Amino acid sequence: MLGFNPHAGDGGVLGNEEDEIKAAIEGANKKIGKEVFFGPLVPDVAFTPDAKGKYPAFVAMYHDQGLAPLKALHFDESINVSLGLPIIRTSPDHGTAYDIAYKMEANTKSYENAVKEAVRLASKDKKESFV
Repeated sequence: MLGFNPHAGDGGVLGNEEDEIKAAIEGANKKIGKEVFFGPLVPDVAFTPDAKGKYPAFVAMYHDQGLAPLKALHFDESINVSLGLPIIRTSPDHGTAYDIAYKMEANTKSYENAVKEAVRLASKDKKESFV
């Protein structure tokens, strides 16, 4: 779980929202019955090579906090999973690419990954890792 601001509050120096985030993480883990969520992680370093290998996914507090670095690193393959909806919703992280639509130039990897993740989420045998 990423912190709300770029420094995750710096222990209260830049805000105290990390206290609320920590409480929410603890509550969610308690409800699930195991430690699934960690954080809050410092968002501006979460996508560095050292940090990104430690977690299968990041939960961002708002759209550009997660998608901007993710697109910069994995534009052709990354996906978005919306949580808390009554339906399963996944999507490619890139736009509609109207400029190359119907030209057979688009890379479909992100779309394929979004469909695979939706199928995985809908299955009864949910694995711990993402696509």
